[in-house]
Amino acid sequence: MIALRLIEEARAAGCSIEIEDGDLVVEADHDPPAELIALLRQHKAEVMATLMSSAVAQAEPSKLTCADGAEEDLRPKIESVTNPKSWRNFYAERIAHHDLGGRRLRADAERVAYGECVARWHQLFGTRWPPWQCVGCEDPIGGKAALTLSDGARVHFDDKLSCLFRYGERWRGEAVAGLRKLAIDQPREHED
Repeated sequence: MIALRLIEEARAAGCSIEIEDGDLVVEADHDPPAELIALLRQHKAEVMATLMSSAVAQAEPSKLTCADGAEEDLRPKIESVTNPKSWRNFYAERIAHHDLGGRRLRADAERVAYGECVARWHQLFGTRWPPWQCVGCEDPIGGKAALTLSDGARVHFDDKLSCLFRYGERWRGEAVAGLRKLAIDQPREHED
């Protein structure tokens, strides 16, 4: 895997490489090789996913609150956060969970399970914003009323909730695109 090799090369070159505020940050006491920096830029998404995967593996077990209110430890479910097969297995398992016992129609189980995948992808890979910036309109929060969301993002809090809605569309769109790259597509709408 090229990302792992690049991380190892960067560290061997005396660089610290980590993710801060949703961006890849490389720091060193001296100028790192230009070729290494170019490769890190070229493979930035893969490097970030590898770093996140490593961080997730070292973190406390992650919990997902399911649509039925139960909490589940996801670590055993998603063996590798960058492995498409692992994500497809997780998705299939969540569908089965919601489909069993006739609690939901298959189409409904697929939509609920997909929603859980969207939330999980956002939790792992979603863009992170600085606390001073509204994630909806991207303007500074300043002295305006703000709402801090469960993912740490902040939005302007006004009567129309336009920044909140804009951010919702943004992060969901980002997660849907990310899941598509992992070969998980949105369930088709079934006609009843």
